[in-house]
Amino acid sequence: MPDQPAKLRWHQTLNPWVFWPPFVALILMVSLNLIDSETFNAVVTGIKNFIVNKFGWLFTLCSILAVAACSVIAMSPFGAVRIGGDSAQPLMSRWNWFAITVCTSVATGILFWSTAEPIFHLSTVPPFLDSQPNTPVAAIDSLSVVFLHWTITPYCLYAVVSLAFAFSYYNMKQPYSLRSMVSPLLGPGNENWLKKYPWAGNAIDGICLFALVAGMSASLGTGILVIASGLGEVFGLEKTRWLWALITIAIVVTFIISSATGLTKGIRILSDLNTKGLFVLCGFVLITGPTVLIFQNGVAALMNYSFDFPKLSTAGFDIGGNEWTSAWSAFYWAVWLAWAPVTACFLGRISLGRTVRETLVFNLLLPALFSMFWMAVFCTTAMNLQLTGAADLTAVIEDPARGAENVTYEVFKQLPLSFLMTAFYLISAFICFVTSADSNTTAMASISGRHTSDADPEGALTVKVLWGVAVGTVAFVMIAFVGGEGSQSVEGIKTISVIGGFPVSILFILVVASLMRLVVQHKQFSRVD
Repeated sequence: MPDQPAKLRWHQTLNPWVFWPPFVALILMVSLNLIDSETFNAVVTGIKNFIVNKFGWLFTLCSILAVAACSVIAMSPFGAVRIGGDSAQPLMSRWNWFAITVCTSVATGILFWSTAEPIFHLSTVPPFLDSQPNTPVAAIDSLSVVFLHWTITPYCLYAVVSLAFAFSYYNMKQPYSLRSMVSPLLGPGNENWLKKYPWAGNAIDGICLFALVAGMSASLGTGILVIASGLGEVFGLEKTRWLWALITIAIVVTFIISSATGLTKGIRILSDLNTKGLFVLCGFVLITGPTVLIFQNGVAALMNYSFDFPKLSTAGFDIGGNEWTSAWSAFYWAVWLAWAPVTACFLGRISLGRTVRETLVFNLLLPALFSMFWMAVFCTTAMNLQLTGAADLTAVIEDPARGAENVTYEVFKQLPLSFLMTAFYLISAFICFVTSADSNTTAMASISGRHTSDADPEGALTVKVLWGVAVGTVAFVMIAFVGGEGSQSVEGIKTISVIGGFPVSILFILVVASLMRLVVQHKQFSRVD
């Protein structure tokens, strides 16, 4: 007899209580903006400010719990457990695993922020550091703060949820659903509580889908800005809402086509090309930039980051009245939290056949080291140009017609082969944003369905299209109407990111508790050898 789910049409495979609530909420949000953009802007900005001022400490708490949980797991017997059981076979090579992890996590962000963020910190030193603005010491402090935001901590946030999902799905044989991550909380034998209370599981999945669309929209928004600026540098095109719209359409169409080919084709191939391209870019700047200074500042910042890690990590608790921590650390932790649950489904899925400790190496340690090296190269190069007067990158950021998205292009202008490398960077950025959206759209379609399994893990193509269009629409709205023209469009990105990360922060604490129970009792929960 044929497999019945294969005969069903896409709408018949949907879990309506998971798909429609967040989808309709997003349509409503976009519609309200189009009806009254000014009022909508004021409302969502007010919501964002309220969340950051009142609950920013919660984002910081989640980040600290993530680092602590990963440290415990790495040293515990749980680290030797194989995802999927002792007989499970890996889905791909270690290189492809590493490449996909890099491209589906922070790669989109480092392209945007690796030159702009350190310039912000260089001129406005974080209040918990003692260096004077625009000095060589401030440059090292700025790089150590960038390490905080882009290396170990964000990958720990991803690793916690990806491990909880992977063990629950492969070893406990729970459904391909975000709700499965918290099933160990009630103890062995009670994992199927979600069948008794399906509304709770539907709520978890629906909230996380809404949060991811917010997080993906923020990432896609940065991509639109970066690519628009690159087109302006290469072809002299003016940044307008029409150009943003065309770029949005191009990215969405491309990642939907790639997503339709599945994990082993589109995502794997694009990730491989993209990661190699990132290594080329990083190597070029390392060689043509201030090479010796890059290593000097990188090592010094790493030492500061290591010794001051407790102070840097807990600075986010000082939210009230502290504009710096509200604008930076709280924003970043909200972004990672918004991405974490649905991204975890994808990263957890590709961890099949690997041990928990090996998963921490490839889903956490190696990508974090890559991000650290990238940041040392690009951040140091940008700050050196600023400090020596070779380029005024602060003026670029403050220029309403240019903004933070133009800083990297200004850096390339000061290096050899600037036109060629700018074009190469532009292509890499496009592939990077496509790859990231590709993998997460696949995960969103899988979570939205009723029949997702090892035999059919991809989700319906129509659902991928719907989520892809939703992400693109929200991204365009947030940069074109909420943030405003020019450099202020970044504020729209921050707004949607914080709103998306807030509801996930509560779930994240439950996932940490669930994972800690697995560390102690994983043998009682496992249903595979």
